[in-house]
Amino acid sequence: MDEDRVEHSLIVYARAAYANSTLTIVGTGIHIFMALYGLTVFLETATHLREGRRRYIVTSFIITALSTLSASIDMAQFFQLLFKSRSGHHWMQLVQEARGTWERMLSIAAMGCLLLIMDALL
Repeated sequence: MDEDRVEHSLIVYARAAYANSTLTIVGTGIHIFMALYGLTVFLETATHLREGRRRYIVTSFIITALSTLSASIDMAQFFQLLFKSRSGHHWMQLVQEARGTWERMLSIAAMGCLLLIMDALL
């Protein structure tokens, strides 16, 4: 492959990854809406019908918080990498360097906890 094709492919990859991060933020907004809607319905329900539902409301907010934390860190870090990069190759180099940062580790840990909680619910 010639150098221009590789550069173009890396730029396309960066754009696709940014679109993925943007859609993840949209999903986080849906999480927040659903958690608040669930809380609203829970609070409007008669007291005797609320029994046993409190832990699901708390779990939904934990899932929302972990999802929001992971998505926000990823989007902020991705934006910084795009802002600093000069080319597709430079962007890929910055991505490789960012893999060991504490922000990336925190995002991975939050996503791991999120998956653990969601698998436990199933």
